[in-house]
Amino acid sequence: MKTILTKLSKLQNAVIADKDQTNKFGGYGYRTKEGILSKTKPHCEKLECTIVVSDQAEYVGEWQYIKSTASLICSETGEQVSATAYAREPIAQKALQEPQMSGSASSYAGKYAIGNLLCISDSSLDPDATNDHGKKSKPVAKKPRITEESFNL
Repeated sequence: MKTILTKLSKLQNAVIADKDQTNKFGGYGYRTKEGILSKTKPHCEKLECTIVVSDQAEYVGEWQYIKSTASLICSETGEQVSATAYAREPIAQKALQEPQMSGSASSYAGKYAIGNLLCISDSSLDPDATNDHGKKSKPVAKKPRITEESFNL
């Protein structure tokens, strides 16, 4: 298990996933699942590991959620470590067909599962983290970054 955790730690410190997309309506920056994965590929190749993202539909009451699991797998040992995230499928979304709604929920859940795995935190500029829906919000404190030295590896 130490091998995969060492690789995960190195990957978490190496990957910088900037918010390289801009929402044309809100004007805010965001990152995509594909964008994060493209940043990880060169590092995964060097570390001899891969990231696999899988989805599963789950019902909670009447609501369907997409559970996305991002796994880092060591090519040498087969060891793996995973993180999950959920996104609820909407009842209806303007201009989207049902398969597109599932795909949208999959992309959203996948992005957060990968973010959870790689410890990619959203900054105070992220609309998902700061939307107060018109109410005044309190400033968000920065979280300390965990480094390899934190684990005495």
